[in-house]
Amino acid sequence: MAELIGTARIEPAELHEIIDTDLPDNSLIRYINMASGLVTKLLGSKNLGDVILAEIEGLIAAHFTAVLGDPRVKSESAGGWSATFQLGKEGEGLRSTAYGQQAIILDTTKTLASYADGTIRAAKINVISESDV
Repeated sequence: MAELIGTARIEPAELHEIIDTDLPDNSLIRYINMASGLVTKLLGSKNLGDVILAEIEGLIAAHFTAVLGDPRVKSESAGGWSATFQLGKEGEGLRSTAYGQQAIILDTTKTLASYADGTIRAAKINVISESDV
């Protein structure tokens, strides 16, 4: 079973409040860990406060969930059944989902906007769990 890393600011139940998904907690933990690593690396020292960092982390975890694990349906039909999924365009990054866009708005330091624009790059982020140690 996947475990949350120590810096994680949210839990799967809180992520379920942000994004409607049937994915199991193990999958959500993966996306939370990814978001936590990114938020800690880019924003951890920016004095945004724990509440805002948790909100941003939740939105970025929802972004990863929507892009990687449970794409949002953009349009659907009935009879012959078809669905179009709302997938981000290559190179749009956080701007490709409403969740990522809201995370960018909450970051008053504009660090995520610069990251999304490619102005800054994050160093390699390794996410490990206690079972990996």
